[in-house]
Amino acid sequence: MNYILKKIIIIFFFLNLTISAYSNETIAYLDIDYIFKNSNLGKQIVLNLNEENKKNLLQLKKKENELKKIEKELTNKKKFLTDEEFKKNLNEFNSSIKLFRKNKNELVGSFERKKNNQISDFFKKINPILKEYMTANSIKIIIDKKNVLIAKEKLDITDSIFNLINEKLN
Repeated sequence: MNYILKKIIIIFFFLNLTISAYSNETIAYLDIDYIFKNSNLGKQIVLNLNEENKKNLLQLKKKENELKKIEKELTNKKKFLTDEEFKKNLNEFNSSIKLFRKNKNELVGSFERKKNNQISDFFKKINPILKEYMTANSIKIIIDKKNVLIAKEKLDITDSIFNLINEKLN
């Protein structure tokens, strides 16, 4: 019985023992989406991309309307054309549609590459600013805010980084 009592006391002791981990490593977080969308450089990138996207959409819509007009004319002429003429016109129309789809895919791909390059360039430009800030403030790790479940507000460095980026990349 004495042996069992000692085991219970030892188990109880270990269960009640609290171990606190203290770390000198400083961690901070920031809202990178906010910085991208609201910094002067980020706003300019978003504005340029939106303008190009609108231009592309207008160009595609114009071509699409032309194709719809051709299709409508073709269906209206169907009664007056021989089968052979209609098939020839239909094949030309189908070729135009294939070309439109190919051009659309190329335009979308080109836009996506440009967008990715500009976003990548933005991060290349802010990376030295982040490193400099980390060194100056003895920060070991910066985490994106969307990956933080809960943290103290004083660890949020978004405003400081936002101001530095606007100041240095103007």
